Amino acid sequence: MLRHSRYLLFICIVLLFMYASMPALGATPDITGPETPALVISGNDISRGQGFLHNYVVISPSDWDGIAASASGEATYRLGLGDCFSEALVYSTYEDHGTPAWIYRRVYGLDLRELAAALGVDTGKVMSISVYASDGMSKTLTDAFGVQTKRWYYGFDGQRMNEIGPILALYETTSETRELSAGTLPPMPALGADSLDRVDNVFGYGQTAVTEINSCYWVKNVRRLRFGTEDPALSVYDQTGKTADVSLSTLISRGQWQLSLGTVKAWGVPLDRMLQDMGMSVPSGYKLAAQSIDGAFQELTAAELSSAFVAWQATDNGSAVTNRSALRLYNTDGRVLADLGSLRLMGENDAPPAPVGPSFSDLGNYEWAAEAVNSLAAQGIVKGMPDGSFGAAQPIKRGDFILMLARAFAFPASAGDCFGDVPADSYYHDAIAAAKALGIAKGYGTGYFYPESSITRQEALTLLQRAMSVDGNDMDGTPADISSFVDHEQVADWAREAMGSLVGAGVIRGSNNHLYPLGVLTRAEMAVALHKALEL
Repeated sequence: MLRHSRYLLFICIVLLFMYASMPALGATPDITGPETPALVISGNDISRGQGFLHNYVVISPSDWDGIAASASGEATYRLGLGDCFSEALVYSTYEDHGTPAWIYRRVYGLDLRELAAALGVDTGKVMSISVYASDGMSKTLTDAFGVQTKRWYYGFDGQRMNEIGPILALYETTSETRELSAGTLPPMPALGADSLDRVDNVFGYGQTAVTEINSCYWVKNVRRLRFGTEDPALSVYDQTGKTADVSLSTLISRGQWQLSLGTVKAWGVPLDRMLQDMGMSVPSGYKLAAQSIDGAFQELTAAELSSAFVAWQATDNGSAVTNRSALRLYNTDGRVLADLGSLRLMGENDAPPAPVGPSFSDLGNYEWAAEAVNSLAAQGIVKGMPDGSFGAAQPIKRGDFILMLARAFAFPASAGDCFGDVPADSYYHDAIAAAKALGIAKGYGTGYFYPESSITRQEALTLLQRAMSVDGNDMDGTPADISSFVDHEQVADWAREAMGSLVGAGVIRGSNNHLYPLGVLTRAEMAVALHKALEL
């Protein structure tokens, strides 16, 4: 009897421990932060990151220390930014306020021309850089890389010396001399986190003339650098219907919080804090609704409003989470409230706007594809025809299919070569070059890709499976999964594994027990398959 009592007591203790260890439903999540990033770099030409991250790079304070300590570009190579560490004279002005004096600043940091090239930004055209500092200072350089007007460093004798471009400095040394012919340049500082010459993200730029002083750009405490333009990640409508568009780099530069919800860890900002930073509140008599990118609205309760979390990156059991928009709205219990497209203030008695219906004129006969087409269109993955139709029945070209894969899976830009029959100025060149570099597009034995040709179902599905695999989605399907289809023997040997994986994952189900592997893929069929793949 005593033995049984001890056994029951042991079971009770184990169960009590397990109960205490379980997360309570509706419990307040663990939110820590904020951690302010040192720098957020963004721009439409950049395609970096995982999960929800698109078109920006974050360099943290610890990254700065690594870059500075090596002073050789090794740390920037580890960040995937190339050999960007540099030194330059960026400010060499002659001032005459009664006593002539030359003032020099030698800076050490990241050469933004090299940095832009490493991120895939084309600096061979006029490219603006917008600079934002933590104190609100901002400047925009409309010809940052000197395509139209070069910028220079000038010597003590007033002669034009080396051409320079914009640089983000980690260190600076300043020298002033009143002996024009006997000037000395400042020495290189001792680099390191504790160096007296260390500065906080100083942005420097050169001159167009030796007498130019006021236009020599100099911004301290830089928190954001934007190459060219940046698409908004979120639109917020107030009670008057006025829209405020917010970019990812704007949100991240204000600080980063971390949310822990069971196996999910997310990085972002509490919703109420984001609204506070935007100067927005929910007045009495109003409610806030979250709109998903598919057009559906969901009203937020008072509890959700005070505890919801806007995430721009997340992992589940350590693996990157992917979603269909740049931002995802989580509730405290771990539920996903919306893949955010916008937030809208409405009166308490107002009904949410109806979900956005088909926006293409030819989807009435393609109800089975309308949801997929509209969802992909809302994400900018697919686009319609000039006549307002989607072209649902038209065969999709090989080049267009790769372009849509590149948009859907955010292929990183590639500096490698492309196929011989893909013109460098074609709209799908960069996407095909990136797909080739990733091993997704392999072309034919002749070294051609035939981008203008229609694509067969087995060719398209093989490319889709490779893109999903590169994106980290390894499916369990096998070639045996297609054996039940009537025409499975028509599937080429090189396509059997890919099609088996997609069948096993439920991305494709066939039609009338047929796969039709040699049939030409239509734009509507492409949208459905791609939409299902992104939902996995």
